[in-house]
Amino acid sequence: MKAEHQYQTVPLDSAQMDRFHRVAPGTLARRDTAFYRRELTLGFEFLLTGVIAIVGTLAFGWSAMNWLVFLIIGTFSGILTDTIKLFFLNKPINQHADNSADDQFVGLVCDALRKGEKEIPKMQDGGRYKPEIGLVFDLVFAPVSTLLIYFTVKENGFDGWNELFGQKHFLTSVIGFCAWQLLMTVWEIVSFRMTTNPENPVKILLGGRGVGLFFLFFLTAATGSCTKDQTDYTVALYVANGLLILMGLLNTFGILSIRNDSRWLREYLEKRNQGYGAGR
Repeated sequence: MKAEHQYQTVPLDSAQMDRFHRVAPGTLARRDTAFYRRELTLGFEFLLTGVIAIVGTLAFGWSAMNWLVFLIIGTFSGILTDTIKLFFLNKPINQHADNSADDQFVGLVCDALRKGEKEIPKMQDGGRYKPEIGLVFDLVFAPVSTLLIYFTVKENGFDGWNELFGQKHFLTSVIGFCAWQLLMTVWEIVSFRMTTNPENPVKILLGGRGVGLFFLFFLTAATGSCTKDQTDYTVALYVANGLLILMGLLNTFGILSIRNDSRWLREYLEKRNQGYGAGR
């Protein structure tokens, strides 16, 4: 008996293949060296965020509050750098939003063709990503979530802000991480202005960081006091930073998968242009 799909699928018919052949060259053109560099940089940011907090705890004895403040400041720094990108690279950012559905479609078809399948998962129409709306979302949710976190830890008796920022290793880590984010932003803007590939898209995370801070507030409230029962709270933050590291690793392995797909797609299109496999 044929196993039932756990998700909806659509047949890979002539209409789907026509769309694939129409948009695949553009997808391939966007996957240049700059694309892979940007994706790896994004994954590295997730890894660095999680690793710094964990190393700070193991090497310098960071408390749960160190973790919280580091994650909050890093998130606001990310919102700032993404906003700078949106201002200077508005066109390629919106171009990425316009092309994301086609790029996802090409990835699904490539996977199906490589496996010899005749169906692809049905794409859900979630609407076009609008970075400006994401910015508004972050500007609302990030401050509100931060205030909720502040009042939560204050209610639990924490009042050691001066002592917290008086720790040289902590302050150095925060400044260094924010400086790295800003440096990568400037580098991306300059490198894009110097590129010769008009297909180059730029991806930002506006909208997602506000959700991250709300999750952090939920984590803070759900685990109770970070001063009365710091062990439980630290375990929860280990989970949060572990998730950041996992996201970074998944992003890295995802890039490797995309590189393999791109290599196969390039060969497929070359053969098709030469008259081989044109019927498929």
